[in-house]
Amino acid sequence: VALLVATLCVAGVFTVSKIFYFRDLAVFHWPHHRWLRRTLLAGQSPFWDPNPGGGYSTIGDAALHVAFLPMLPMRFLPEIVGFNLAVALPFPIAALGMYLFARRHASSWASAVAAIAYSASGPVLSTGNCNNLSWCAAIVPFIFWTVDGLAERPSARRFALLALLFALELSAGEPVTLVGTAVLATAYAAFAAPDAKATWRNRAKSALTTIGAGLAGLCLAAAQALP
Repeated sequence: VALLVATLCVAGVFTVSKIFYFRDLAVFHWPHHRWLRRTLLAGQSPFWDPNPGGGYSTIGDAALHVAFLPMLPMRFLPEIVGFNLAVALPFPIAALGMYLFARRHASSWASAVAAIAYSASGPVLSTGNCNNLSWCAAIVPFIFWTVDGLAERPSARRFALLALLFALELSAGEPVTLVGTAVLATAYAAFAAPDAKATWRNRAKSALTTIGAGLAGLCLAAAQALP
């Protein structure tokens, strides 16, 4: 139900002749999507666009999603289909992430309500005119879901998953959301994440583990972070 509601909010995805076309989508993301798709299909380097001004380093601008791997399959789909999916997918993905996070604390229906409240809210839907913003918002609930699991039962696999999610958040290209998420996730690990032995030592360990996963994510996303 939550995924359906989130998808209906971007029902314009169900077309092969029209595109989402508003603000940054029109003047920034759509032209870049067309150029990057043609460049990749031609087997050329996607890291430098020679067209604007004297040329433009695309790898130096994370908002263009050159190093954001979830976007890569959409570059090889038909032009309109791939672009519309890039715009619409973050919202059902955000609903899924919030459902998983809320399900650790509430019933299935209450979690579905939380997922709808997050993914179909005005603030989150308003990110749809900037692909970098919407994808960052979609990843946030997964980070908190993983912090929950890591605090409850630490493991190398969960640490690696959290590091990967932080890397995706960084390469999604919205630094304010990234920093805000990192600060809140660390605070959540320190003060609110479920813990069978909620001692100060365990809380501090959870917070430090979250910070460590963030630093590991920075290393994983070095191809985007360093430029």
